[in-house]
Amino acid sequence: MKKHTNRFAVLTLMCVPFLVATTSLAQTEESTTKTDTTEMMTKEIATTDTTQQNVKAQTKESIEWDNITLKLSETDATGIVGESHGKFELADKQDAAFKDIEISGHFKEVKNDVIAVNEAGEWSALKAANNEKVTLEYVFDKETQEELNETYPDEDFSHPFKTDQVNLKFSEENKDQETASISLEIVGGELKEVEGNKENGKQLKVKVKDGSEVTGEFTAIDSKSFILDKEGNYSIPKEARYEKLNQEVEFTLDQASYDKLAALPENSGKTVEKTYKMTVTKKAQKDVTIKFKNKGVNTVVGGQGRLLLEDTVEGIKIQEIEKVKFKPLDNNDFLSIDELGNWKALKAGEGPLKPAVILDEKTMTALEEEFKDYDINIESETVDVLINQTGTDSGGRTSGKKYEPVATLPQTGEAKLRFASITGIVILALVSTFFFIKRKKSTK
Repeated sequence: MKKHTNRFAVLTLMCVPFLVATTSLAQTEESTTKTDTTEMMTKEIATTDTTQQNVKAQTKESIEWDNITLKLSETDATGIVGESHGKFELADKQDAAFKDIEISGHFKEVKNDVIAVNEAGEWSALKAANNEKVTLEYVFDKETQEELNETYPDEDFSHPFKTDQVNLKFSEENKDQETASISLEIVGGELKEVEGNKENGKQLKVKVKDGSEVTGEFTAIDSKSFILDKEGNYSIPKEARYEKLNQEVEFTLDQASYDKLAALPENSGKTVEKTYKMTVTKKAQKDVTIKFKNKGVNTVVGGQGRLLLEDTVEGIKIQEIEKVKFKPLDNNDFLSIDELGNWKALKAGEGPLKPAVILDEKTMTALEEEFKDYDINIESETVDVLINQTGTDSGGRTSGKKYEPVATLPQTGEAKLRFASITGIVILALVSTFFFIKRKKSTK
């Protein structure tokens, strides 16, 4: 009996190193996996940093500082020789490359036969000039240079930057200069639309009265009754559309149009103004509502029908009802309408709909005569639409489907340790079986 016990103890001790080795191997592989992952992350971060450096380098290379000029708040100097003075200043908004950095410094002094400019930008008229041009230079102070170098460390900002060209127009002291008689007007100054922009081709444009169009910028307006940007895009807020509009606007010629007008023979030796004031007007809006005989659409998917108009609009009989057209509705997922008012249900759903209707010319003329002090806005009344699904499942619902959650996958190290444990248990079981078989034989 003692002999068998000793054999079992020896076999058990022999299994211990195997278990220890297997466990160590699993832990080593897990550690190696973590190390490889760390190396991959380090490489990825390094690659990202390199990419960011390349992007920064490309950004620096893309800015051609020699081609950037500083903008002035005013590019005209006009007056009388020996009497007129003024001051040039930088505009608040400069090239995007300066990234909203506040620029400060001084102008380089200029003194020629026509004009004198000191470091503060103050100028004096010295000699008569008719649209002569001069370019100023501006030097950044130390604070501005340092702030720019924080963003562009490889650039030198100590050199002077050129400004916009300045147009000089000075007359002699004892000569009364006549102002050129130029009259500008808004193209289509009596507005018909409540909005005007590039998309609908109704933005404000300016022309010489009985002449050609000119270019420049509007002075922006943002009021309760009228909104206008510098490009001539405008809108009348909804709350102001039912009142008459009589709005003064200001327009400044750009240099190209100014030079063109100043060069005309009839304006020779005369002062040409650069900024002009004009007026735009619009009648108050009158909403005219078209009504339908059938007040709603209640149908199923695939159903068809037709919208029928009432015979009168605002008490005026529709003159040629056969010429009245619907604006086709072909981009709606639920309902389609053709120009005759025929509709077809496409998909289950419900909600309000305002079909667009175009009245015949005779009826429109009658309405315009009736409401001649207004701009007529045609709209239709709202139609309530209810489309049910066909078949027994009228709600159009889909049956729900449950999905079993996916079991969490074990981590790599856990799998290795689990394998080692199972292997050890199997070996112990084999040794125990062998021991008991031997013991049984010995007993017999």
